[in-house]
Amino acid sequence: MSHTTEQATSTALDLLRAAGGAGTAECRLGDAVLDVLHEDPAVCASAWDVVEPLGGRVRTVRARGYRSTVSAFLRSPAFLADDEGYRLLREQPDHPARGWSDVDGYETGPSVTRVFRPGGYTGGATVRLTTPDGRYVGNVHLSTAGGCAPGTRLVAALNVAAGTLATLLDPSRRLDAVADGIADGATAALLGTGGDVVPLPGRAAPAPALLAAAATAGPGDHRALLDGRWHRVRLVAVGAGVLVLVTEEALPAGVSARELDVLTLVAQGLTNRATARRLGIAERTVAHHLERVTARLGATSRAAVAALAVSEGLRRLPASQ
Repeated sequence: MSHTTEQATSTALDLLRAAGGAGTAECRLGDAVLDVLHEDPAVCASAWDVVEPLGGRVRTVRARGYRSTVSAFLRSPAFLADDEGYRLLREQPDHPARGWSDVDGYETGPSVTRVFRPGGYTGGATVRLTTPDGRYVGNVHLSTAGGCAPGTRLVAALNVAAGTLATLLDPSRRLDAVADGIADGATAALLGTGGDVVPLPGRAAPAPALLAAAATAGPGDHRALLDGRWHRVRLVAVGAGVLVLVTEEALPAGVSARELDVLTLVAQGLTNRATARRLGIAERTVAHHLERVTARLGATSRAAVAALAVSEGLRRLPASQ
């Protein structure tokens, strides 16, 4: 192994250790990766951009040293669609990182002459982050100044680390970290406001009927009956959509389906009379159901049982069975 290869491997390991040890918080992940890049004295600017799972919007998580106009350019179609170097990254995924010198004629092209060089940069490189299963999740950019260009060691390190970095920096990974706290068998997906569904890596998506019902509900925990079995459905607002987490779970404390219906409406602030009208039963029957379920849950008042219904997810998911 040559000295340059050894250095590139060492830098790649530094990048992966930093990202792997940063947890799932975006700010810590971004800082960890950029810290390693800026250990190279030639690097004066860097950025980590992610692709939102819903809608495909490119968003900068962390950036250092870039003027706002340059940062905006790196997120724009002028770079992501039209730049010759980035086109090669799209077309040749086995070579995910490239510097200016890796692209014939790049230094006389429009990106350099119109954006980078006027911004004070004399060299640069980009790594396109694609997970091993082929999902494009973002980009890491770096630029140099003072007549310097990124060293071959650093570009080689980014090529070595790109696939694993993509997995570690994947926005869906942080969403899946929320799902990890639910149950091993939980199904999960990201649901967009337009109804589009984005599965999470390594997890099955919830049943279509539950996803359709989730689209009509607000954040929080709910219950749904599907194929004769009860499920707990947790809805977490994220970005442009909602994270839907579903696990099979029986109703607690012997709560019946009809009592769940009563709790759902009581949690919405409906009176016994309004609840009776909504359910098509007698007001007296509503009172009996509420009395029994209040005792089962150990609540001491109507307000307390309504609060428990929300905190324990004892509300029926709208439009579900």
